[in-house]
Amino acid sequence: MTTRSKKLLFVANVSLYPLDRGERVRVFRLIEACAKEFEVTFVGPRPAVPGTAQIPTFIAHYVPIDIELRSEFDWRIYIHALFSGIGLPFDKLLRSRIKFLRALRDMDLNSFDLIWTTRLHFAPLLRGQRSRTVVDFDDVEHLKLHELMQLQRPSLRWLRNCYRYMIYRFAELRGFRDFLRIVVCSPKDQSYLQTRGAGNVHVVPNGATVPTTPESPRSRSPGERLRAVFLGNMGYEPNIDAVGFFADEVLPAASATVESFDVIGSNVPPELNRTHAGRVRFRGYVDELGGALREYDVMVVPIRFGSGTKLKVLDAMANGIPIVSTPQGAEGLDLVDGESALLASTPAEMALALMRLAESPQLCRQIAAGAHSLARSRFSWESIQDALASELVNLARQ
Repeated sequence: MTTRSKKLLFVANVSLYPLDRGERVRVFRLIEACAKEFEVTFVGPRPAVPGTAQIPTFIAHYVPIDIELRSEFDWRIYIHALFSGIGLPFDKLLRSRIKFLRALRDMDLNSFDLIWTTRLHFAPLLRGQRSRTVVDFDDVEHLKLHELMQLQRPSLRWLRNCYRYMIYRFAELRGFRDFLRIVVCSPKDQSYLQTRGAGNVHVVPNGATVPTTPESPRSRSPGERLRAVFLGNMGYEPNIDAVGFFADEVLPAASATVESFDVIGSNVPPELNRTHAGRVRFRGYVDELGGALREYDVMVVPIRFGSGTKLKVLDAMANGIPIVSTPQGAEGLDLVDGESALLASTPAEMALALMRLAESPQLCRQIAAGAHSLARSRFSWESIQDALASELVNLARQ
């Protein structure tokens, strides 16, 4: 490995493997970008499935966090973790904070030129290094919670989300102003945070591996019913809601248009499988995503709440699959309705968009080509990583 003159500490709350969810993909690609110019020390969980993959060679040093809290009790670490939480400290993340502090306790944090931390839950652990720490928000959590609350009826769960919304709003708008930089995925999130004085906010978008010319999906005659697919980690609440919304409200209105609806993604809750048995086929995680997507005619993205940009949409753009999405699902990607995607807010609008694609294979090709061109010009991981590596070098010189 090439020796780097500068050092970067990358702290993450997700393991790198398997690459079965958007958060892991983003972390993997960000570390890969950092390693272009820095000697990277990675602190994070072990692979979720032991033996799935080795730590990549571009990571110079790997410090795994403890799976279990079996070592001796250290009251100083406990107190630090207790008072570095967001909101009430007695939560499930307390154990995670303790694990990370144990991993960090023997390090000289001053020896690193930069520190990158994912998720704002763990950034408070590094408050002593604010002048050199980049905090990756990924999603703006309080915006996502606000949209979720609009879909919920008043209940105990709704009240809990109200509390979470207030805590996250305060933290994301005020709690991280003095860190070196805040990173988000989309210009929309950047503009929102900047206009509210959140701090030094920059965009590092999500991306995709974009082939020069994607392989064509299956050929189809005009009027032939569509094979639809949704992609995402099914342990993630917005994805669970999206699948339920499409299966319960869109499919009945599009039964003459949609032949099948498959979901690609791991961590499917058993109750979701039971509820939608017969209407939805859950394929789980697939190793070769490009080949799997070519079995389908359309990517549906019925996301109703969230923030940031969606890797599922970028994967469809990169692989030449036409997209039917809610505005929330297409957020931050500059997709133009009728040119690079079909956008629909209601079940009836989504069913109509699917009917338009079913009746016109030519429209499918035009939509897919427009999205692929946008992905190549704006969202290839290669260009995103090169730009980020250069930016980080400049940051380290400050």
